[in-house]
Amino acid sequence: MARCLLILLTPMLTHAQAGYDLPLHKPAAFENKTLASEKSTSTKNTAFRRFVQGTVTHYNYYFNAHQKILQVLARCREEHQDDLTRLISFYGYALEDTKRERIQLDSVIYKCTAGIVLHDLRNGWIDNLYLLIGQAFFLETKFDSADRILEFLNYHFYVKEEGDYHIPIGTGTQAKNGQVSIVNPENRKIWHEAFNRPPSRNDGLIWQVRSYTEQGKYAQAAGLISLLRSDPQFPPRLQPALAEQEAYWFYCQGIWDSTAVYLERALPNAASQADQARWDYLLAQLYELCHQSAAAGKWYSKAIEQSTDPRIDIYARLYRALLGQGNDKQTIPQTIAALLRLADRDRFAPFRDILYLSAARLALQQPDTTEALHFLDLSARNGGKGGVRNQAYLLMSDIGKTQGNYKIVATAYDSLILTDPNLRDQIPVLAKDKALYDRVLVSILRVEREDSLQRIAALPEAERTAFVKNLLHQLLKAQGVKEENNGNYYGSTGIRDSLNASDLFGTGNGEWYFYNQSARSSGSSDFQSRWGNRPNVDNWRRQSAMNTAGPGGVIQPHTTEDALTAAAKKAGAKPLVLTMDGLMSDLPLTPKALAASNDTVAYHLFRLGDLYKNEVGDNRAAVKVLEELYQRYPTYKQEEALYDLYVCYHLMGDEVKANYYLGLLHKRYPAAGKPAAPVKDTAADLATGRYKDIYDQFIAGNYDAALAEKKSADSLFGTKYWTPQLMYIQAVYYAHQRQDSSAIKVLNDLAAQFPKDPVTPRANKLKEVLGRRTQIETYLTNLKITRYKVDSLHIDTGAAVAVAVPAPPVAPPDLHRALGNRPDTLLKAPGAGAAALPGKSGLQVNNNAVAGMHSDNYLFDPSTPHYVLVVMTNVAGVYASEAKNAFSRYNQDVHYQEDIPIDTVLFQPGMNILKLGPFKNIVDALAYQFDLQKNAGKEIVPWLSADKYRFIVISQDNLMVLRNKKNLTEYETFINSYLKNMPATH
Repeated sequence: MARCLLILLTPMLTHAQAGYDLPLHKPAAFENKTLASEKSTSTKNTAFRRFVQGTVTHYNYYFNAHQKILQVLARCREEHQDDLTRLISFYGYALEDTKRERIQLDSVIYKCTAGIVLHDLRNGWIDNLYLLIGQAFFLETKFDSADRILEFLNYHFYVKEEGDYHIPIGTGTQAKNGQVSIVNPENRKIWHEAFNRPPSRNDGLIWQVRSYTEQGKYAQAAGLISLLRSDPQFPPRLQPALAEQEAYWFYCQGIWDSTAVYLERALPNAASQADQARWDYLLAQLYELCHQSAAAGKWYSKAIEQSTDPRIDIYARLYRALLGQGNDKQTIPQTIAALLRLADRDRFAPFRDILYLSAARLALQQPDTTEALHFLDLSARNGGKGGVRNQAYLLMSDIGKTQGNYKIVATAYDSLILTDPNLRDQIPVLAKDKALYDRVLVSILRVEREDSLQRIAALPEAERTAFVKNLLHQLLKAQGVKEENNGNYYGSTGIRDSLNASDLFGTGNGEWYFYNQSARSSGSSDFQSRWGNRPNVDNWRRQSAMNTAGPGGVIQPHTTEDALTAAAKKAGAKPLVLTMDGLMSDLPLTPKALAASNDTVAYHLFRLGDLYKNEVGDNRAAVKVLEELYQRYPTYKQEEALYDLYVCYHLMGDEVKANYYLGLLHKRYPAAGKPAAPVKDTAADLATGRYKDIYDQFIAGNYDAALAEKKSADSLFGTKYWTPQLMYIQAVYYAHQRQDSSAIKVLNDLAAQFPKDPVTPRANKLKEVLGRRTQIETYLTNLKITRYKVDSLHIDTGAAVAVAVPAPPVAPPDLHRALGNRPDTLLKAPGAGAAALPGKSGLQVNNNAVAGMHSDNYLFDPSTPHYVLVVMTNVAGVYASEAKNAFSRYNQDVHYQEDIPIDTVLFQPGMNILKLGPFKNIVDALAYQFDLQKNAGKEIVPWLSADKYRFIVISQDNLMVLRNKKNLTEYETFINSYLKNMPATH
């Protein structure tokens, strides 16, 4: 029996790693105690010892430490919430979350350290313990410590030659057929893989790649990946893990197409089905960024099939439908129906807010704003205390702004929960907008109320009495109050009702009430006739909902009706007295009351016009209410109203109506004189300045700050103040980051908003190139260029040999002739002693210039070849490169016969210089410069503001001096002293 047991256990005895000296620092009380690790070199390593040491190390130390790491990752995955509307993170947990599990990770390090020092270092679990220590340090974001452990694991557990001698990694028996191998060979026999854990050194190399990538050491990570990918003995079991790290390497650098390729190979390495579904969703997003709609739809479908997270299921259906809208118009209605079916399932009950929000977004694509608003209302009603609920209200406000329905906007803002962490950065803007639209809503409701009262008052007395009586009946019924014939009302006393009370437990025929269908129907009808369609909530619940207070004690209405009621109270609506006399008392039945009502309407119409024009920035809405004011109450603040109408129409570009109201203004108020040219209001000035700052940040390369600032500005001003230059450079940034879908969206918006702007043709061209990016890159990648060998070239030895003939002396350039005798392009002498060049009586230059004298090391010689420099300040490299391409295209289109070279001059940080030329002399250089100055802003680089670049002419010798001195201002002073009345440089 013992022999059989030994035979069964033999395969489980792991082969020992070679021993090494482990430095130990013992407390004084244990200095004389010999630990098991210290006996590794003095004790015989028998089979029984290996079994005992390996078993205890495995189950008492490694197993527990490994389980703790798995538990830490599981908790962090549960806490991690992806924003599925954006590109999700690569891993389903964040290192910021694992870092907070420091206590548990420190216990892993302690456990593993104890497992190492208390056991023989030759047992097969020591390398596994070191790997766990490295993982724990990595998850604590202590990358230096993790790297040291992984490097130790890499060196000390590399295969050794006989006699336990260390050999250089990648040499000796590990180098086969001239190929370097840096991994430990693994025994792939089935019985060995079944009873032994593979050596952790190979896994440590994978973790080393991830550590390098996480620290931004992409070159080191790429080098190690290349070695492992080409290693002939790299174990097949780690191929998915290596592909995962390659995908992560590309992901961190924003190379989406390569990320998708390697992530597909890494799918078998997913930790669970939930993680695999998450990666399926990420793959779909990556392919969507690469404009591969078919592949994106495929992976969205796989995510739906495998997902255990209803959120992924919902958003995958949403974006799959959006992908298919161009090819199949039925996709969106079908997906909306599918989302609504999911909302009816109990499993998806906690996610109904997301389902309805997704349905609303799809409805907007049809477009069907009515249906979208309905779904958004359902989403908000099913939402919690923030998150999706706030998204629904913000989208509702966007629809309202687009439609000019500011009642929707105001009620949506009023319903936001500002304690939502996702709104933390927007709270100042949202609070300001909420106060603005509250004022708008108060005026709207006041106008509507007074108009309604006036219409009722204008009815014939009999009709008015009947209308008010019917209204009273409806109001009493809605509040559950029974009306008596005399118009008074009373509540339920319990005495009257008891006279005709029904027996709920019997119907007279021995049948229980709830089993009697006719009794139930009559009871329901009786309840509705008495109390109306009341919600199934108790009075205390209704009162609790009314008293729900938000931040700062402000009541947060939960529905549009509640918000409108609250606004009506702010608008001055009196509490209703539910009697005929009480309702009739509000009607303007006397001339005095009617005049007061008209004054109220006129005041609020003018106030609305002022709010729309100066604060909301909606000139169309302002025109609508101001024209209504002018037609209904032509004498109320007529001068201000006419002027505001003139300004609004002028800003809208409708000069016919602007001139009409300007004519009325002059006719009615001749003393007013001609009004100043309309200028944008304060809000417009603020918005313009803010977007100019955002443009400057983009151009300077401060992309993160620019994007964050633009997001904040957009939430405040919308899209009204975007400029084509800003939109174009934002699209260039997205294209540089390979976010082609975002770039194309911005370019489409640019073309739609600014169809006649000079930037638009550039935008269309860039959009076309982005649409064919994959095709172009594939062509260039597969392009093979064959060079001719020198000895294969045919040389005609009988041809005449060209002999260099010295060129004739070049005469000084005639600036008058070259530049059309323009008097503002003359050369001048910086000091006294000016003289005319020979034969050019009208051309003034410094006498020293003809003699070749130099000033401060710079030499002015107009007859030598000159370049034109395009000096760009505070322009990021990506936009400088785009500008270089633009000037190159212009030269090919316009100056194609001149073959003008263009190069980049490395000068100093913050300044990009393009060198165009050389030209034969300064005359040709200046002629070319004037041509660039004329066309740069409207044709060559219309997206680059004029204050970002300027032009300078310079000779080759002076350029060399400039490179040494690195003082551009000094050279500009020098050259300008010779050029008289130069035109503006941009």
